[in-house]
Amino acid sequence: MKRIARWGLLASFLSFLSLDSQPKDFSKAFLIEPLVDSPGKNVGSDFNGDGIQDMLFASDQNDDGPGDNAGAAYVLFGTPLRGAQTYRLDGAGVSVTILGKADSDRLGASLASAGDINSDGFDDIVVGAFNNDDIASNSGAAYVIFGRPTFFSTTIQMNGVGGDVTLLGKALDDAFGQIVGGAGDLNGDGFDDLVVGTPQNDDGASQNAGAAYLLYGA
Repeated sequence: MKRIARWGLLASFLSFLSLDSQPKDFSKAFLIEPLVDSPGKNVGSDFNGDGIQDMLFASDQNDDGPGDNAGAAYVLFGTPLRGAQTYRLDGAGVSVTILGKADSDRLGASLASAGDINSDGFDDIVVGAFNNDDIASNSGAAYVIFGRPTFFSTTIQMNGVGGDVTLLGKALDDAFGQIVGGAGDLNGDGFDDLVVGTPQNDDGASQNAGAAYLLYGA
């Protein structure tokens, strides 16, 4: 019941998917029904460049990937539809599904619009998988998926073709990717930049002092 309540509350804010710029009517909303997974936060941006805001949201304990709690993220493209719409995550309503790479990776525990980090006119996606083991146990990972007018697949698997850019944590239990975010264009080169947090990094003065990494767009 708690999960349904959380998503029902979310539906009140999704009228931004309308095309007009008039004051928002909160009766014009999209209700998304989750499965049994733990839903994460949601982010809005225009990933396919059609001028309509899209939504990115996640379920980091999803098991549709190659293992339990591999995690998943979903893109729902905005449409000019009016009236309440209902989508299920096990149906055809989701535009793009991003699946975690391995058991317990927890892809989607963090996610964000990265802005336009390759300056091609499309907003990009960054999603974290802080329990990823590619470098060491729970060293973590983050993936960047560039926005485009047509995505190369409706299902993007991190154990297959994967994202456009893969960022890997440094050391055991760093939890790299537990925090991700778009930073804007900090160095003024016309490319938006990206920040990734690793809260258990030990490079500082004490164990688990943490670190954050700024990556310039290009």
